[in-house]
Amino acid sequence: MENVRSNTALTTILDSVASPMLGLCYDCGHDFVWSKTPYELPRRYQDRLFAVHLHDNMGINDEHLAPGEGMVNWANVRDIIDASSYEGSYTLESDSAVIPAGRTPLEHLLLHYKGAKAMLFP
Repeated sequence: MENVRSNTALTTILDSVASPMLGLCYDCGHDFVWSKTPYELPRRYQDRLFAVHLHDNMGINDEHLAPGEGMVNWANVRDIIDASSYEGSYTLESDSAVIPAGRTPLEHLLLHYKGAKAMLFP
């Protein structure tokens, strides 16, 4: 289950259904822009972390900026993942509404990749 604008249903279900087949898809950008307590949710479910979506924003809109271009606290994200049981892959959410003028699709993707790499593996 992915964290979105409201996590009421997510937390109710994860707290009520004890299944090894049910876990959290942590979206750090959604957490930063929509949560009143960013970084608490993945700590709460660190043993049920099933997927990680990476993107950044300025804390106002779900902008899908490259990691490092916004205000997400990447040290917190890194610490949370390191303390969790997560050993999976990362999804780069490089699907910004538009690729900025003058940037090729490959350059856009590489910016997101290099940002994620720098933020998570400094």
